[in-house]
Amino acid sequence: MLLVVEKPFFLREDEKPLFGMIYCPAGGARGGVVICDSLFEEKFWCERVCANLGRYLAERGVAVLSFDYYGYGNSGGDSEDVTVNGLIDDIDYACNYMSKLGVSSLSMVGIRWGGGLAVRVAEKRSDVENVFLVEPVVDWKKELMNALRANVAGQYAIFKKAVMTRDEIIRRLKSGEDCTYDGYRMNNIDGYIISRDFFEQSEQMNLVGQEEQIDSSVVIYALPGKKEVSQSKYQQLYECLVGKSRSCSVRTLQEVNPFWTNYRIFTSTAEELYRDIVSVISEGMSNGGRDRVGHGSGASRDIDDRSISGEANVELPTSVVNGGITEEIVVLGTHEGNRMYGILYWAEESGGGDVGVVFTHGGLIGMNGAFRFNTRAARRFARAGIVSLCFDPHGMGRAQGTIDNVDQRILFRKIQSGHQRNIKKNGRTCKGVQRYQCKTCGRTFTETFG
Repeated sequence: MLLVVEKPFFLREDEKPLFGMIYCPAGGARGGVVICDSLFEEKFWCERVCANLGRYLAERGVAVLSFDYYGYGNSGGDSEDVTVNGLIDDIDYACNYMSKLGVSSLSMVGIRWGGGLAVRVAEKRSDVENVFLVEPVVDWKKELMNALRANVAGQYAIFKKAVMTRDEIIRRLKSGEDCTYDGYRMNNIDGYIISRDFFEQSEQMNLVGQEEQIDSSVVIYALPGKKEVSQSKYQQLYECLVGKSRSCSVRTLQEVNPFWTNYRIFTSTAEELYRDIVSVISEGMSNGGRDRVGHGSGASRDIDDRSISGEANVELPTSVVNGGITEEIVVLGTHEGNRMYGILYWAEESGGGDVGVVFTHGGLIGMNGAFRFNTRAARRFARAGIVSLCFDPHGMGRAQGTIDNVDQRILFRKIQSGHQRNIKKNGRTCKGVQRYQCKTCGRTFTETFG
């Protein structure tokens, strides 16, 4: 394994700042990967798996850039600012950034919604060697309609009845009418506001109708939650892309958990997926890849880890001014030798203020919290003159450290035992072992307590 240099930074500092993490083998890497993660709350459940994918690939000689789309995570903007065209531009910008750092062989990993975005970017570029599609959303409109059905079901929990059908939400959205009911914005998915532009552009996102050629090899990954589910659901997509790309294949991998969902198992890694991506990239490198414009044998150069550490002439900025608020990436120190990353928010005119708020825990998904609540709240506090800090706890989000894939019940008990070291039953202190079996994957998880 190679030593990995990793650094959080802002890869775009203009009026639409983008936050990113870059992982690079010490000494440099010849190839590079841009991770195009999912949307809505799926994006945050994927975040830990994406961070560890970056480390896994970098340990094996491949540089990786993982970043937050505009309107997501630690990047600027709000969810209502997100458009499909804007997401595509963000990924294209990230690919250009990797080229600027010196990547000579570029690949993209598109997860769920990010799969369709990666395909659209690959249409525009001639320097993408591989496009990996992980459980891609094939028909965006269909998926959005399913999500809006869940929206209507959720109305019963809030209003005790359905107050706006999904057809009515779409009609109002497309006509520019107000979608608010009793102060609640109905045009949302998982709490993320969708705009008219986003919805209308999503209607054009059907990968089976792919018309443009893709000068890349495409690998489609099916990661079924149940072993009996096959790769047949991607047959139409395969038949479309095999004639539009340099090559196309479908692979079924059996992971412990569908990591883009909040499921029974807290998931930090997807080992089968990691290994297969490395094998495809390594095979391409051993075959010499292909000469491309600007990336031929005489023009290519390795990415230099001095760029990552800030010693070279490529600047990796760690602060940005976003709407009058200074947002600064900080390393909070180490826990058991592992670094924890955070972002400090303050308003320039307040001079930092003398009151501060620390968001101590964003849940299992890291510093942003559910529905990106922590980030939005920190910015509002900063505008009010209150310094705020959001950070990734050890083993979560993008922080270093390890939490194994584990049944959430066990993890919650371990968190609780940090405050109550012995479990008591009927007034007596208990010691022992409990075992749980996951109904989905059949794995047995063991908890020792006392």
